[in-house]
Amino acid sequence: KNRINSAPQWNFMATYDNHITRECVEAVIPFAKGGSAVVAMGSGFINKELLAACHHVPGMSDPHIVVTLSQWVEAARRWGAKAEIELVPVASYFGTHEVESSVGIPMDIDINILTHEEIKQFIQDYAVSARNAMKAGADIVNVHGAHGQLPALLFNPVFNKRTDEYGAQSFENRCRFAVELLDAIRAECGNNIAIEYRLSATDIIEGSPEVEEVIEFAKAITQNVEYLLDSVQASTMLSNSEFVVMLNQAAKDREKLAKLLNISNEQMSYVTNADAGCGLIRYGRALVPFINRFPKDTELYKLMTTRPGEGVFGVGRDG
Repeated sequence: KNRINSAPQWNFMATYDNHITRECVEAVIPFAKGGSAVVAMGSGFINKELLAACHHVPGMSDPHIVVTLSQWVEAARRWGAKAEIELVPVASYFGTHEVESSVGIPMDIDINILTHEEIKQFIQDYAVSARNAMKAGADIVNVHGAHGQLPALLFNPVFNKRTDEYGAQSFENRCRFAVELLDAIRAECGNNIAIEYRLSATDIIEGSPEVEEVIEFAKAITQNVEYLLDSVQASTMLSNSEFVVMLNQAAKDREKLAKLLNISNEQMSYVTNADAGCGLIRYGRALVPFINRFPKDTELYKLMTTRPGEGVFGVGRDG
């Protein structure tokens, strides 16, 4: 249709108990009717248990929201727009009391005082909220991972002082929360809803990730062939491709690729626990194993590598 995406809005037009109002349904119509390809509901709170202060915002973890949210979705889609729901977590102390920041810089959610169980619960909350959006007929869920939101704070070493696997000790750890929540959404919803990830190219806090490192982050959260194979259209494109290069693959992905491309288990052994730079090329009907080990101490390697945290754009805080 076009590339016009209406920014997330209608944040506080829900009922006192977090359901969608008729006013909110009516409010989306001019935007959808006016030609926006995508209209987005802002600030869909994902928490399993919302605090008493969380009024008049959509409560996305509540299964009962599906009924009223479906009316909003229908109003948007009636005029040819795609319906998008923004997913946002809130702190357990939201609207009740102030918490002194553990790093001296204000945070909406102080990530350093979250327990491991609370982080895991947030991941589950994202998945449940996405499922409810899907059941309501939404086309897209928008994971808000920009400017000060929970995923952004965990990626930013200025704020993240945790010492567990979600800490800032490595680039992989800093990406872990975002990767896990996206995997959880896909596991819950399959290929039935699109996932949009909102991020900031740069923050205004000194020492925060710069553009190059954010690009590496974007690669880290999207380099999963499972998402590609879950799409009928993408799988069709892959199966019709004359030239395919396969590197090391996870067990589930190997099984799907073997079936899609009619490759035997013996041939797939070349992408089983394969070293970096080694794999299998499919050219037409021919299958060619290859070894392309490349010296890591070269400028060319630094330019070519797509491994998160490596290369000229991936040194970031770990180099």
